[in-house]
Amino acid sequence: MGELDARFEHVEDHQTVVPLLRRLPERDRAIITMRFFDGLSQSQNATRIGVSRMQVFRLLTRILRDLRAETAA
Repeated sequence: MGELDARFEHVEDHQTVVPLLRRLPERDRAIITMRFFDGLSQSQNATRIGVSRMQVFRLLTRILRDLRAETAA
């Protein structure tokens, strides 16, 4: 008997998230990539894009809020 592969859920997540990330403006996409895929801290992000850590926090908050809203629509 077969059983469900736990990684199957990731396929659906990938199919949902990738198109959303592609539509982001370049800077927003870079911030998300550095934070969640490259594992950089907010401070490291801030240094790379030339803003304060607090600005990175605010940008991440806005980007993630917008992405959540798009997935709920």
